[in-house]
Amino acid sequence: MNIKEYILSGIIESYVLGLASEEERKEFEQLCARYAELTDFQGSFEEVLKAYVLENQVAPPEHLRSVTEEAIKVALQKKQQNTLDIRITEEDTANRIDQ
Repeated sequence: MNIKEYILSGIIESYVLGLASEEERKEFEQLCARYAELTDFQGSFEEVLKAYVLENQVAPPEHLRSVTEEAIKVALQKKQQNTLDIRITEEDTANRIDQ
């Protein structure tokens, strides 16, 4: 296998970004065990990507935290209500079967 061609194919970038198919992912992981260059390139790409993200990050709007917290709170309340409703339904069903 020509490792340089494999690296230039873009598969490592696809793997890191989560775009590789299941087959490509398995192949890449197997090849990493045999070729340290692949693991080295993967690490280098991850570092470059991390630096890019940190360099270009944008702070979210100030109000977003409170909006997100409120949405989570509402979702948890709904989930809790649905869980309670399910338990009541199951108990009712059990009582009807026993009668």
